[in-house]
Parts: sequence; structure tokens; C-alpha cells
Amino acid sequence: MPESGGHPDNSSKLVFHRYESTYFLSQVWITDNDRGREVSRSDAEREMAAKTMLKGNPAAILRATKDISGKTCIRHHETAGPEQR
Repeated sequence: MPESGGHPDNSSKLVFHRYESTYFLSQVWITDNDRGREVSRSDAEREMAAKTMLKGNPAAILRATKDISGKTCIRHHETAGPEQR
């Protein structure tokens, strides 16, 4: 599903949701393109998100960015619960 407006800098990005030690690809952003692609949640991700919430553990969003110079930066953000789409 296309997504726009959320890619403020000039870099490619992969966005993952993390539940405990399992990662699920969520978004793909390509350099010089202001429209990204959002990956639909799989049944496995929905199940893992529900289990994580029941345990009271926070979900995490991990952003892996590669800028035009080739440098990779990983940002980690804890959330109170899995993001709802």
C-alpha cells in the first residue's frame, strides 16, 4: 500500500516492527522518492503482536536507514503497544 509524506530526508529506509526477538518488515522507502510502500501485516505478525500485548511487553519499531553516502544508521523506538493499522 503506498504511503506518502513520512519520508523527510534523502535516504532509503527499511522499517521493521519488533516483537520480543522477532522482526517484521513494515515499510520500504527509496532515496529521492517521497512515496513509500507499507507491507501488510501477516497472520504471524498479528499473532506475535497479540502475544506481546498480553505479556505487557512493549513493541519496538526499528528503522534501518542508508543515506546517499552509503552510511547505515539504525534507530530503535519502544512503543507502549503494537501499532494499529
